[in-house]
Amino acid sequence: MLGFYFSPFGRISRKDFWLKYVLVLIGLAIGAIIIDMVVFPGVRVGQDTGPLEGVVNVVSLWPQIALTTKRFHDRGMSGWWQLLFNIAIGAGGVFAYSAMLEAGVERGLPIPENLYLPLLVGGGMVLLFGLVELVILGFLPGTRGSNKYGDDPLAPGESAAEVFS
Repeated sequence: MLGFYFSPFGRISRKDFWLKYVLVLIGLAIGAIIIDMVVFPGVRVGQDTGPLEGVVNVVSLWPQIALTTKRFHDRGMSGWWQLLFNIAIGAGGVFAYSAMLEAGVERGLPIPENLYLPLLVGGGMVLLFGLVELVILGFLPGTRGSNKYGDDPLAPGESAAEVFS
């Protein structure tokens, strides 16, 4: 099981992506937030990152990279594609956030018209690249049969115990 979460080699199916990666990550994040709120009452959800949530974020970084790489591999794409998506999403977020800071949004000031375009472009980049990556990883089927990254995780020759383990 450690190889599943920590090795970037091979392929995983959409089912494994959603059930063993996305749901597990969401569960860990929610659990960490709840524990942080109980143990550290000063932690405010959405405003502060509690200590346990921070540890979960750091510890889950490599499995996120490894499993996303495997999902790209299942599509016949290099795992380096995630770097392109993450740079574009990060750049859009920085662009939009810097425009909001310049506008003084954190002080409750209205957004001036000259900053609508930077906010729209930055937010649009985050939304567009995030959705495209989600569709590629979570909704499009993998290549049938073996590819240069490994055997098809849904090959009919595997037993049910191997598929669901």
